[in-house]
Amino acid sequence: MSLIRAGRTTIYVLNMYAEFDNRPRSEDLAWLAQLVAEQKLHTSIEVEAPWHDIGEIAQHLLRRQFTGKAVLHLA
Repeated sequence: MSLIRAGRTTIYVLNMYAEFDNRPRSEDLAWLAQLVAEQKLHTSIEVEAPWHDIGEIAQHLLRRQFTGKAVLHLA
């Protein structure tokens, strides 16, 4: 949390490994979801699409047609 409190911090990758502590990963995910809900952590999602569109989305990513993240929804 001290990293986030510093301000203007960007997290590109967050790895959560169970061997570092005994805390369940679900607590970490709940904490991140709470930060997003409180607008303290902003995600750069540019595209949301159904999983069936993965080929098209992958092509857009390979062509660098958008810079944010792509979220594919499972149905």
